[in-house]
Amino acid sequence: VSERFRVLAREYPEATPNLTIVSMPPRTKIKEFMTAVEGVSLIVLDPALSAMQYADENSNSLVRAALDDFHSIAMDQGAALAVIHHAGKAPRGDDSSWRGLAEARGASAFTDWVDGGIAMRGIGDEERGEFELTFTVRADKVPRAMIVIRDPTTLTYSVKGVRLGLGEVLEKGAGAWKATHGPEDQKVSRTWLAEWAAQHEGCHASTIYRRIKEEGLSTY
Repeated sequence: VSERFRVLAREYPEATPNLTIVSMPPRTKIKEFMTAVEGVSLIVLDPALSAMQYADENSNSLVRAALDDFHSIAMDQGAALAVIHHAGKAPRGDDSSWRGLAEARGASAFTDWVDGGIAMRGIGDEERGEFELTFTVRADKVPRAMIVIRDPTTLTYSVKGVRLGLGEVLEKGAGAWKATHGPEDQKVSRTWLAEWAAQHEGCHASTIYRRIKEEGLSTY
């Protein structure tokens, strides 16, 4: 981890004076260590499972208590707190749509507790280093999902483009239908459109139908 920070620091020289890398002494409890360090602006717990030292990540009471404890320490330090957690296994069956932060493994306290979050998943060819970022924000406008690419040398990310919403995908599909099936006023086949959108989104058509209902896209 420290080596990754050193690589990134070469790309952001203006940030280097603010970067101090400290290794925890053996057998030090992380809460005691966090409390002892001063002048911290950001505390990152990575991964949550080992950093927070709870007994069961599926227990809402244990996870929430651990999150509250670390949040209190961060507040005392005047620092922001970021928790790195992992998603569960990939969805199976027809319902294969990505649900962003809701994919977090274990207790629902992980997603209920945060002010905001970024869900990240690899897409396409792993060697190309492409990822989709999905955002959750409690008290502000939610940014659109986006595709980013990681540079394997600098470990930095660049934005490839934004992810279209389902409504935009369906509009695009409707345009494709009209371009190949006849006059502008010809009614689009709902089945064809669902299959087209499913192929675009990488999921099953039943997932598209469910999302149309959930997102109130009654036009389709």
